[in-house]
Amino acid sequence: METDKISISMNLPNVELRVLNYGGPEDAPVIFLIHGLGLTSNATVWDWVAPMLTQDYQVFAIDMRGHGQSSLPADEDFSFGAITNDIHLAQKLLGFSTVLCVGHSWGADIALQYAVNFPDAVKGAIAIDGGVLGLNKVMTWDQANVVFEPPRWQGMKMKTFQESVMETFLETRHQEQQAEDFHQLFDIIMGSFRRNQNGSIEPVMSYENQLRAMKYMFEQACDDVYSRVRCPTLFISCNPPQPIDDMTSRYIAWRDTTLDVVVGAKANRRRMVIDGAIHDVILQKPAEVAAHIKMFSGKRR
Repeated sequence: METDKISISMNLPNVELRVLNYGGPEDAPVIFLIHGLGLTSNATVWDWVAPMLTQDYQVFAIDMRGHGQSSLPADEDFSFGAITNDIHLAQKLLGFSTVLCVGHSWGADIALQYAVNFPDAVKGAIAIDGGVLGLNKVMTWDQANVVFEPPRWQGMKMKTFQESVMETFLETRHQEQQAEDFHQLFDIIMGSFRRNQNGSIEPVMSYENQLRAMKYMFEQACDDVYSRVRCPTLFISCNPPQPIDDMTSRYIAWRDTTLDVVVGAKANRRRMVIDGAIHDVILQKPAEVAAHIKMFSGKRR
């Protein structure tokens, strides 16, 4: 799947952001796509979803501060206040009054917080397998750190890393995908890493900074966020392929209970479930993700 896009560099007061413009009709609504952490922590993870949206939208994806080709802020501030301020400045520089903000994983939390911090700038929010806040009500940070600790990729040999990604791809790829897509997939994932001269890799977002970002996510005030999101909101949840372990089963039960309450609280909230989907569904089932985005916003072409 080849993707046409233009890379834009934006100099903001404390950081330089890389924004990808995938195109779209000039008079069309605008979508901002926000990536997650870990393997999918750069804007190119939207390369397979974005082209399916450009018939109906102007589509942009942003490397968050410290990720992909955006710079690391000197203060290493990964708070939601700093991140949503970056997005708002980018939106103003691009000249858009309102956007549909779509986030995956950590990006889903950002999309919801953006809708809270800048309500007049957001016409809708979509949270893809994320945005389920409130883990701090059921566990401590030390417990969460054990469960969700990011892998230590620093120093892993490129060949070992590539073999690991290939194994995961072959186990979880959608039946419509072709094996040759792996090469583009690996290039997408490598947008989150640097290649060292000794044949090893290191993540652009260091282990320590990933933990900082995760702690802000863990501490996010869920009741405040949910009560203040006033725009139409869609939650897209992934039910993984069976069988699943006990921890995953308990998490899904907690997630479903939480979202039942959140979605039921306001008439302009909806929820969709994608069965047989891994967490990185935007790479596994991009057509299904794009279809849900279009359906939510009334675009069905």
